[in-house]
Amino acid sequence: MENRKRHVVLVVDDDPGSARAIAALFDRAGAETVISLDPVTAVEKALEPDVDLVSLDLSMPHLDGFEALSLIRSHEQTRSLPSVPVVTVTGAASADDRARSIAAGFVAHLTKPVDFDAIAGTLRKALHLRAPLYRSRYSPDQDAIVRGIKNLVGVDREHVRETVTSLAAAVESRGDQLIYDMALGLYRSERNVTMSAAARLARVAETVWAEHLAALSTTISNSPTASPEILEGQLVRAKAELDRVVFTLREEAIGRLFG
Repeated sequence: MENRKRHVVLVVDDDPGSARAIAALFDRAGAETVISLDPVTAVEKALEPDVDLVSLDLSMPHLDGFEALSLIRSHEQTRSLPSVPVVTVTGAASADDRARSIAAGFVAHLTKPVDFDAIAGTLRKALHLRAPLYRSRYSPDQDAIVRGIKNLVGVDREHVRETVTSLAAAVESRGDQLIYDMALGLYRSERNVTMSAAARLARVAETVWAEHLAALSTTISNSPTASPEILEGQLVRAKAELDRVVFTLREEAIGRLFG
């Protein structure tokens, strides 16, 4: 009988009892778990290639879950590493808390006490984001984005770096706000808010030639009767693609224009 590799989950929680309980659920779901009680040292561990999923508590001393996720993403971008899926298991349970997590880039927001079904479902969802498409730092539309930037700046290269950097910052800020609006509408059962924000995100994507992000956003805006689980999964994929679009604007476009 063939032995399949167990997926590795890094569980980060400053409370030893909570960390052991969460790790036990991931173990039961078929994963191999590593526990870290220190979020600062866990950031470097999260970047190791054998780690398939990171579970972060939000409320930790020295470095909270949002700060830890931000550092992980920053190091990934600096080193051109694929993004590891990150979930949060936390006591914060409001619609705003959950929306903030999705907008920040968490794959899922699970509230304590968490049960086995939630952990197992989250593991399946997170591993989907380890597929080849999502392991790339760049958007699938990178060639179209570079062509669009070249047409935008024309032959005037004096201010191109400033222009592209400003464009990337604007797309990131607006995109994250719209992801938050979409998630908040979902968790408050206000589907019209989610659909409207998704349509606006599609228009933002089109302005930077990001057809894949535009298609993901349009799918959401055209799915008013989809289940909350399906919509949340679509939001997670849209956020992941938004991050790749921003990275492509900042790194690939400027690199090709000045290379």
